[in-house]
Amino acid sequence: MILVSPDIGTASRDARFDGGAEPEEAAEALVRRARGLAGALPAADRQLCGPSPGCRTTAEALGLLARTEPALGDWDMGRWRGRRLDEVSAEE
Repeated sequence: MILVSPDIGTASRDARFDGGAEPEEAAEALVRRARGLAGALPAADRQLCGPSPGCRTTAEALGLLARTEPALGDWDMGRWRGRRLDEVSAEE
């Protein structure tokens, strides 16, 4: 089993709950590096990826024909989605 994680996006750097946005421009360098690794991963009977844009983009850049698996999705943060941790802690 090989697990591939997408780039750390602005949500992690900004200490906020992810809003599920498309991968940012800064991630383009990582996508280019992933493309350079395409074909270098061992063969697998099954390839799965999470439904987030970052996971799908990373899998595609690696040349994987991964099936999107909803069970690998991020947690649903509800009303906290897109909000900073300090905002949530001040209000909750």
